[in-house]
Amino acid sequence: MNSRHLTPRRPSKDRDVTWSRTYRNGLATWTLWRRDHRRAIHMRVAVDPKQLRRAWHELRDFVDEIDLKEIA
Repeated sequence: MNSRHLTPRRPSKDRDVTWSRTYRNGLATWTLWRRDHRRAIHMRVAVDPKQLRRAWHELRDFVDEIDLKEIA
């Protein structure tokens, strides 16, 4: 495994879905955030790398649904 994958990653502020990676006791945890139209933060956590894409889409769809309800 590449050493850059073992270092913690801080979230970026210029992305639609922001994520960070942390390590505790040899276990990697990815945290995904996204803000809705009210600037409220919604979050998903994935421990297994196979869950990342599913969590990303769940978060995106959830927040988009909130935003679309407000528009209608």
